[in-house]
Amino acid sequence: MAIKLVVSDIDGTLIDGTEAIAPELIEAAQKCKEHGVVFSFATGRTKELAARLVKTVGITSPYVISNGACIFQEEKCLVSHNFSVEPILSIIRRADAEGLTVTLSDERTERALRLTDYVKEHQKFGDRFQNFIDLDKHDWKNARFVKVMFMDEHHTGKIKAFREELKRDFGQQYWITTYADAAVELGPCGCNKMTGVKELMELLDVRQDEVMACGDFENDMEMVEYAGVGVAVDNACDSLKAKADYVASKPYAYGVVEAIEKILFWRCMSNERRRLQSAPGKEAAT
Repeated sequence: MAIKLVVSDIDGTLIDGTEAIAPELIEAAQKCKEHGVVFSFATGRTKELAARLVKTVGITSPYVISNGACIFQEEKCLVSHNFSVEPILSIIRRADAEGLTVTLSDERTERALRLTDYVKEHQKFGDRFQNFIDLDKHDWKNARFVKVMFMDEHHTGKIKAFREELKRDFGQQYWITTYADAAVELGPCGCNKMTGVKELMELLDVRQDEVMACGDFENDMEMVEYAGVGVAVDNACDSLKAKADYVASKPYAYGVVEAIEKILFWRCMSNERRRLQSAPGKEAAT
């Protein structure tokens, strides 16, 4: 088995809370390219929030955003799945009234309903949350989104009731997942990071057994289980580690780099073995 595609989650996997991008990750991505391996990612982030990583790491291949709802390559949207939030508008209003941060994302931009502590903190990163959505004036009937997030940044415990209500009443209408312990994310029904990876594979003409997927949390579970090689970084939750084929000894990007180095090593060994087997007068290596 030769890995041809490495796809990784971003938050908690490629980067920690500091938003720093490890030089080792940039080097590993370049090595992938040199060996004919595509390095990409599958993230819950929107295009605008993933832009710095795309530029710094030098990603030119397609990549998955918004938990599988979209695939972009540079400025072009190759795949998009969207939905209406009209059925849950009353829940959105209630969550906003109770002090939770609610954000809504289309293919390119994530917007919040109001300025919260979470929004203030994340306005520091690029162009995020430069515009807001007016609950009372927005055209909800015609609006389409690719992701909705409910965030309880102060860990009041309120998110639990919203998560249970959404899963109970709308679990068949939306894809609902947990991000960390303080957030709930909604996406189009039938879309998650795994389905995004599948569509990415089709675009790149790559088979399931040629994919390595890396993650850290439960919203990475489907793609880690699906990939030919599923990787959990050292800081991953226990449930993901239990499903992974390989658990890195290092956290965050360093764990991803560790896994990449291993698959590139075996790729080189395999190439060398094939070279020896095909060389005239040489016996097959054993």
